[in-house]
Amino acid sequence: MNAILQILCLITIGLRHVFAANILYLSPVPTTSHFIWNRALVNGLAAQGHNLTVVSNDLDKFPPKNAHYIYLEKTYEEFETGEETFDLVSNNNEGIVDSLNLLYDWCHVASVGMSKSKGFQTLLNYPDDFKFDVVIHDFTCGSFLLGFLEKFNYPPVVSVTAFNYPPYSIDIIGGHKHFAYVPFYLLQYDTNMNFFQRVYNMGIHLLDKYMRQYTANDKTTELMRQNFPYKLPHVNELEAKNVLMLINVHPSIDFPEPLSPNTIPVGGLQIKEGKPLPIEQENFIKAGKKGAILFSLGTMIQSELLGPENIKMFLNAFGQLPEYNFLWKLQADAIPKEVKIPKNVMTSPWISQNDVLANPNVKLFFTHGGLLSTHEASWHGVPMLGLPFHADQFINLGKGKALGISESIDFAQLSTQYIRDNLLKVLNNPSYAKKAKIISKRFQDQPEKPLDRAVWWVEYIIRNPNPEHLQSPVMKMGFLQANEYDIVIVVTLSMALIACFGTKAVCKLLKLFKTKKNIENIKKKQN
Repeated sequence: MNAILQILCLITIGLRHVFAANILYLSPVPTTSHFIWNRALVNGLAAQGHNLTVVSNDLDKFPPKNAHYIYLEKTYEEFETGEETFDLVSNNNEGIVDSLNLLYDWCHVASVGMSKSKGFQTLLNYPDDFKFDVVIHDFTCGSFLLGFLEKFNYPPVVSVTAFNYPPYSIDIIGGHKHFAYVPFYLLQYDTNMNFFQRVYNMGIHLLDKYMRQYTANDKTTELMRQNFPYKLPHVNELEAKNVLMLINVHPSIDFPEPLSPNTIPVGGLQIKEGKPLPIEQENFIKAGKKGAILFSLGTMIQSELLGPENIKMFLNAFGQLPEYNFLWKLQADAIPKEVKIPKNVMTSPWISQNDVLANPNVKLFFTHGGLLSTHEASWHGVPMLGLPFHADQFINLGKGKALGISESIDFAQLSTQYIRDNLLKVLNNPSYAKKAKIISKRFQDQPEKPLDRAVWWVEYIIRNPNPEHLQSPVMKMGFLQANEYDIVIVVTLSMALIACFGTKAVCKLLKLFKTKKNIENIKKKQN
């Protein structure tokens, strides 16, 4: 019996490898957090026996044997040596238009860095007859790498993003963004907007659509045609070849939106069961009299960028709460030499955020409000205090505040007292922790794990490379037609014409009636 089971297992493993697909995974977003999210999907697909070629600005130190990384080594360097500079801390209060320009400029600089990389040339030098069964593309930060579709004879494309469900998703996969109740990610609105907010929200959505499709994508197309050695269509046409999209959303914590059949929510894809922490961190967290607090500003904004004076403020505030132990993601050399670190503060240049948040003794997450961070805290049932700087961080924390699981502070108002008071506001009110547990239960209550869902749908496209039955009709319609603006325009013009001609007809009748009456009055006077 055991021999039969072993044979069946060997046959199953053999069949898995017989049907293994070749996958090209394009991961061009230059942030560690997005790489972590994409790496989870890479590893999930590799575990199913598929062979992956991963083109990335970051490298996995311990990749699966069947995942081969091609390193875009010049991307981060371009941000340091290129003409444009980006200060995400100083620019945290800039306007909407400036923020959009910053995002698209940042993406363009990343694309320039990719084009200069040896890794880019490595993929270009692949044999022209090399076959990929599917291409997975992170479209968050532009589509420069989609130029490889021509080289590999246009395999089916699966779009993915860790950036929630960005407005430009519908330009790639179809569907609708309803301006009436879906706020733009740079606005601190919720679904209940008044008339003027809805007007402004619609205007920003349309502005972003124009800026991306007719400005940013034009620059990307030009850069592609300069660097790929074959004729390419406009990047808008390449993006339209996507057949499936995986988005980082879940209704327990994100705004409810209607999705087309080929738009699959996989929010929390990167979240795992908590693993044991390094013994020093584990003991420090357990030693907190009332618990521990994790303080991390993510991977894009390092705590060192706060500056010496602000670092002093945080240390002073943390020192005034000795009943809690603070674990802070911070380089030790960023702390001014004259400052004494309180006994209840431990710093580390790298912290396994998911594993710390899974620890039951962690009572609060002091965060920048990045989506992966807010998702992980929500999954593990940890309330948050946010210090947002840019992009979607404000609205992510706004969602948490509406749910009663987070509060936010303003970087421009930082002081020791301000930090301390807001920490206590969340810590001393048990409703935040209670509601966080409710959200955690909703988030985790799913028929399968988000990663398993994502893997299944990628394999579905491998089995069904032309899923026309899932495609949104919007992709074959113009913007006016898809949103029924053409009907609104025709009806409005028709009503205006009817009103105009009706008004003229009434005026003529009144004039005729008045003339007739005047004639009758004249005749009466003559008689």
